[in-house]
Amino acid sequence: MYNCGCDDCKDKTSQLNLSIGDSFKQLLNVGKNAFKRLHEIGSYKPQDLKNEKAYQDLINKTFDVFNFAITDNDMPNEMRTALQSDAFLFGGLKTHAQLFEASKLLLDDNGNLKPFKQLSNEFDKLNSIYNRTYLEAEYEFAVGSSQMAAKWSEFSDNDRYYLQYRTAGDTKVRQDHQALHNTTLPKNDPFWSSYTPPNGWNCRCTVVEVLKDKYPVSNSVEKITAGEKATTQIGKDGKNRLEIFRFNPGADKKLFPPKHPNNLIAGAKAAKPIILTIFNKPIGEFETIKKFKNGGEVYRHRLVNKKDNDYNDIKNSCTHFAKQGFKTEILPRVHHKSEEYKNIYADLIGTKYEGKCPDFRVEGKYYEVEGHETLNMKKALKNMLNRGEKQSSNIVILDTGLQSSYIIRAIKNKIINDNSIIDEVYNLKNKKLELIYKNTKTP
Repeated sequence: MYNCGCDDCKDKTSQLNLSIGDSFKQLLNVGKNAFKRLHEIGSYKPQDLKNEKAYQDLINKTFDVFNFAITDNDMPNEMRTALQSDAFLFGGLKTHAQLFEASKLLLDDNGNLKPFKQLSNEFDKLNSIYNRTYLEAEYEFAVGSSQMAAKWSEFSDNDRYYLQYRTAGDTKVRQDHQALHNTTLPKNDPFWSSYTPPNGWNCRCTVVEVLKDKYPVSNSVEKITAGEKATTQIGKDGKNRLEIFRFNPGADKKLFPPKHPNNLIAGAKAAKPIILTIFNKPIGEFETIKKFKNGGEVYRHRLVNKKDNDYNDIKNSCTHFAKQGFKTEILPRVHHKSEEYKNIYADLIGTKYEGKCPDFRVEGKYYEVEGHETLNMKKALKNMLNRGEKQSSNIVILDTGLQSSYIIRAIKNKIINDNSIIDEVYNLKNKKLELIYKNTKTP
């Protein structure tokens, strides 16, 4: 599916990407368990994705691989959330595709279930194809799409700039892609809607921003024709194998081509809403990162960006409560305005916090962590309280060195003067929380 025929493709699809080798190996094991479960059931339908843990494990583990590519790039939270949602959907459709294909092997000519030993070799081949060979190309593509999406989010809308297509500049560059090298056009030119890299499996081309005064503008019609040629490869079935690449990862906020074959496999249309339902379930949302003997746990949502500046402060805050036996959850940043994403996260955030984005919750109670943005600690305290109450009535502030008595007075004055609702304020110092203020009228 992913080999365009060039020498570079032949080399790359035969090797396992070792940069995240452990995740690749784990995925093979999870895939094997999914095929075993398929044989135990003896049949497959898309609804099984919602009910079978082995299938959900395969979706989640596939997502983890692609999420590695996404979180390795700096980009706005809205872009990251959109790409991660697309990665989860793709992981679900990929799981559906391999289970659907494997299900056609289950029965013999008389309609009887074949013994597992008879199927094990064929299952192993499918597992290797989908979760090793295909995954290699998909991961490389996810890396390219993520990098391009990150770049796109930084490109200016200022008319002083153009965008310019560039190849890797070596002997491995495909001739059709070389024809696009140095294409220079405005950001809103229709060329970029269809021919922004990657323009094929293992494509290493990119786009950069340039001052328009330094480069002549290209002929858009000619370059669109060249782009069409670069993304055309007619297969034996008469279909264009490369047409799926005619999209823009950054503008479309998609990690994978919307016309990928996984979307066309029988049952895919029915599987999509089921996959999004799985995304809402705890097994699809959270992973345990810390456990304590008293039952306390720290869960982390799969869409949390561990590179955020305040991630460690949030994790330390959760750990404090988990050590006391509470179940705590680190929540993702959700700033997407579309109804699709509001629906996906409605169950997670809850209607009470609609339009807000607290950092973590402790068994239903939401908390916001705020840090310093000024060296003036009295001003920093004021800013932390102002920002914090916009997200939650329970606030964790980073240590300012100010006396607790001063902090309590500042909180009470804010409640009186601003009609603020503040229930709890904690001070985070040296990875430990200290309760500074508690509204005694709050249960």
